Amino acid sequence: MRYFITILVALLPCTLQADPASVATAESTVQGAMANYGSADAIKENLTAPLMSDDAMKTFDGTQFSAKLGCNSSQQFLEMFIAPSASGDITTLQASQDTNLDGVVDHIYAPSLPISGVCANGAISCDAGTWNNCSALAWTPSAAGELSLAPTDLESLGGCYCINNSCGSGLVMGNLEKILSDLGGGATGSLTAQSEYLTISEVGVSGPMIKFYAQKAGDCATGSPLLKAYKGNPGQLSSDAFAATSSDPTYDLITNSPAANANAGDIKQCVMRRTITVAETVTDQFVDVRIAAQGRVYLTIEFDFKDGSWRKVSPTDGGNVQAIVPTLDHGEICGNGLSVAASSFHQWTGATGMWGNYDTTVHFRVLQEPSCANNLVGRVQIQDTTSGGNAKYWLGGRFRFKTQKVECTLSSDAIYDGCNAYRNDTSGFYPVSTDGFKTANSFLS
Repeated sequence: MRYFITILVALLPCTLQADPASVATAESTVQGAMANYGSADAIKENLTAPLMSDDAMKTFDGTQFSAKLGCNSSQQFLEMFIAPSASGDITTLQASQDTNLDGVVDHIYAPSLPISGVCANGAISCDAGTWNNCSALAWTPSAAGELSLAPTDLESLGGCYCINNSCGSGLVMGNLEKILSDLGGGATGSLTAQSEYLTISEVGVSGPMIKFYAQKAGDCATGSPLLKAYKGNPGQLSSDAFAATSSDPTYDLITNSPAANANAGDIKQCVMRRTITVAETVTDQFVDVRIAAQGRVYLTIEFDFKDGSWRKVSPTDGGNVQAIVPTLDHGEICGNGLSVAASSFHQWTGATGMWGNYDTTVHFRVLQEPSCANNLVGRVQIQDTTSGGNAKYWLGGRFRFKTQKVECTLSSDAIYDGCNAYRNDTSGFYPVSTDGFKTANSFLS
């Protein structure tokens, strides 16, 4: 019926020259469609309810016919009750089942483990009131459809969250409806995945209890055509539907009507493409590490370019150690595959608070170059090359390192529109779908 409505709406603008009787018939049909399916309540009453019960479905003119997909009855097949303890864990969980939908409870499951966390398809059990010694549990029905929580890998669970006192107080009672829905939803999900015929028809929450009602799809007989069969073979749904149309008078009436045969269609294809250019600029970038100390022979520091920090390391025998270390963007450098390398060494005579003479008889050494492999941590050293180093002199040096800076710019986008020819053709109607500027189809209706 949905396709019938769509065809009528598409055809109305093209029948302006039709005779008044045809227009009146079309308007009456559309009014009938809106009356039967024009609201959520109408859809529930006239479409979904007849599909899942003995209620008859109606055509637009009021003709009744059977469209039942479910069995006659809807039974309560699962009732779940929970209660928390002082630790916040759920220590009382009871799931009562009617496994064969005959109206009699034939299986009760009540785990003895505390439920410390709830998942979309199971639960997590830990030491009461804590998140220690936890184990993962998944809803696992037996071959007879009897529920239980069985051990599983944590990776097999999804959507888990903590409910006991280790994460807050009163979480179970404060989120009772959600916890019931998640526990019950996981349980019923495992059952419907196993069963070929089970269809959830209603869910009800009352205080600490949730109830699920179900129907059996198809005619409920083993080996009969079942709804689940279409999940494994979706194409079968289409072929079965068309096979059923051969003897359906309503389908024949629609497909062979003058309106359906008077509008031949033609498919046109066109392309819309957006082009954006990305320009990358790489420039050299130099940074200096400056160090100084009062007298003696050695001055050695370790520095970290990520946060601009440094520390004195051995060998260092002078006092009043100073350093200036810049910061570099670790993500930009290492994320773009760049490197950092020593470039040059210079004297640094600008240190403050030093006394005596600046020592020029020194060696500058890079003991460890900063790199992505060592998280941009380096070591540098100044050594007095004379044998008489003393506190009357001071050491100072500037170590220059080279890296690169990457910048990206986007050009203005250029749009190629190959659909203009159809869009500007006033002889027909071409609704165009650009689909995000990917290849698009235009249809002549």
